[in-house]
Amino acid sequence: MISTAVLTVPNAVGGFGAPVTVSQLAARKTVQLFGPGADNVKVWASLDGSNFSPVQSMSGAIVNPTPLEVSCVAMKAQRVTGTTAGYGVVVAAEAAPDTRAALSWVKGPDSAASTTLSEGPIGKVAGARRIARIVATAPSVVNPNPVDFATMTLRAYTFAGASLGVIGTLSNDVTKLFAWTDCDFTLTAVLDLPDRATVSFELGKTGLGTQLPVVLVSVLFEP
Repeated sequence: MISTAVLTVPNAVGGFGAPVTVSQLAARKTVQLFGPGADNVKVWASLDGSNFSPVQSMSGAIVNPTPLEVSCVAMKAQRVTGTTAGYGVVVAAEAAPDTRAALSWVKGPDSAASTTLSEGPIGKVAGARRIARIVATAPSVVNPNPVDFATMTLRAYTFAGASLGVIGTLSNDVTKLFAWTDCDFTLTAVLDLPDRATVSFELGKTGLGTQLPVVLVSVLFEP
């Protein structure tokens, strides 16, 4: 599906139009300047919405779309020459895919209430990602028990093996897991995972423990 954004071109030479969010667009874009003459315009892009750099110079005398491949969250237009009103830049691209679809792993059923799992890798991140949620989904209810409970812990490591720390924990000490319902892990401050980071899972028990059923663990990322 093609999505578009329109950049306003101010009438004053050197002036900037208001920034427009384009994070919904894929990196491979086309930019096309529309206007009643041959005035010149420059397109600027930003990775953070605050700091902009020029990425494309355009002339109203050129009517065909110009390919532009740039990953950014915002763009704006600057008037370079002329003062003719009625100019605008159309940015078009395929809508960026929703990359929240995440890293998922299924923990098998515990054989007993005391069953534990030593820390082990469960998946690897493709591209740098920011964690939005970590959820557990079980096919049956797991009731809370403040004395005898289970704790699921997820950690992350860089591609080189350096520890990034714990990224989320979930215990049934006070939390009830409902059947077929997402139950959120408690997230830590470690939300940004670098490209090819590895995520690990560990299951610990306190007291006599709790016998967990099959659990689907999903790390959901921001789009």
